[in-house]
This record gives sequence, structure tokens and C-alpha cells, in this order.
Amino acid sequence: GLHAAVNGAKNLVFVDSSKEEVENVKNNRALNELVLDAEYVCSDVFDYLERCISENKKFDVINIDPPAFAKSKKNLPKAVKGYEKLNRLAMQVVREDGLLFSSSCSHHLDKDSFIELIGTAAAKAKKKAQIIYFNSASLDHPSLPAMPETSYLKFIGLRIS
Repeated sequence: GLHAAVNGAKNLVFVDSSKEEVENVKNNRALNELVLDAEYVCSDVFDYLERCISENKKFDVINIDPPAFAKSKKNLPKAVKGYEKLNRLAMQVVREDGLLFSSSCSHHLDKDSFIELIGTAAAKAKKKAQIIYFNSASLDHPSLPAMPETSYLKFIGLRIS
């Protein structure tokens, strides 16, 4: 969100279930001397997005960056459902031709499965999702061929219509 502000975003809403993280973003905003119109919400993101749907609140851009939902392989089916629901709700809240950026840091969820669940979420939301960007970890998170679990970060940019 702060990167978005530096790059011209006018209004921001920061949502996190952790009061500490909400305070951290407020402190980072102040440390970076950013003047912005921002709302800081301490809430479960699923609840927040469902509330936005019921209030018909829309956003031009949504960036979702959840914690790892699948910390073990046995949790993968439940994690896929969680990622799918989170992306479906976000797709319902983003404006027509808006942008959705979604991340996963679950090693057990591979790239193809991540893209597949995005497609499922779009179908359930009755939206079209066009992939405009896909990436994995930046240079500060090196992947090691001998350790596939180091290739866990996934980031996708979508145009939603």
C-alpha cells in the first residue's frame, strides 16, 4: 500500500487481522512522511470483503498478500479453498476492468495450481480474469535447485472484468 502511495495512489485501505500490523503500517507511513488519504482496518479480510460486497463498495486496485495457508501438504486442500475464496471475494469487490494482485507464499501450492484456483475463483465470481503479470521471488529470496521448497513465492497480476 505504501508503494502504491509513493506511485500516485490517492486513497488507500489497509486491512489486517493483526492490530500490531495495522500499527506498523501507520508507523511506516509516518516514517516515510507520506501524506495520504488512508483507512486502517483491523479485521479478518474475509469478513471485510464480504462487508464490502454487501455495501457495494468497489476498488480500482486490490492487493492481497495472505500468510501461508498451506504450511504442510496435508493442509493443501483446505488452503486451496481459502485462497480461492479470498480471490473470489476480491474479484467481486474490484471495479470493472480493475486490477487484482494476489500472492501466495505456500510452498505446497505450485504455480499451476495457483493459476488454476484463480481461474476457479473467477468462474465462481462470474468474472473474467486476464493474467497481465506473473512472477516469483525477487533476488533477495533466491531459489536453490537442490531445495524446491525455496521456490515458494508466487505473485500474479490480473485485470478483472
